[in-house]
Amino acid sequence: MTPVLVLRRLLVTTGCAALLLLAVAAAAELLLIGRTNVAAREHGIDELRAEVVAVDMALGALARGLAGRSEVRGGMDGDRPAARRLFEVLEDVSIAEGRPDLAITVYDARGTPRAWRSRGRR
Repeated sequence: MTPVLVLRRLLVTTGCAALLLLAVAAAAELLLIGRTNVAAREHGIDELRAEVVAVDMALGALARGLAGRSEVRGGMDGDRPAARRLFEVLEDVSIAEGRPDLAITVYDARGTPRAWRSRGRR
């Protein structure tokens, strides 16, 4: 086989692969994003709403779990050892959730923060 035929075969094969890649990318864009900018925007909004709902559900479950604990209810009266224990409970919860960067603040009925746990991001 001559070098010209090898080069021609390489160019044809590369061109076919590029066209196939473009076709797959265009099909994926139509399926995953949408045909128009409006459809793409709506798709993005729907994904964002789903993510916000998921975060809201997770935080709500965490808050309900904390509110039901006797250590949290006991730490609301201002008793110093109970308040210290409340800080430990928040530390334990963040470790149990597998989120060491989780920021949690517990407020009493008047809106006064009783205990908190947070780590600043670097």
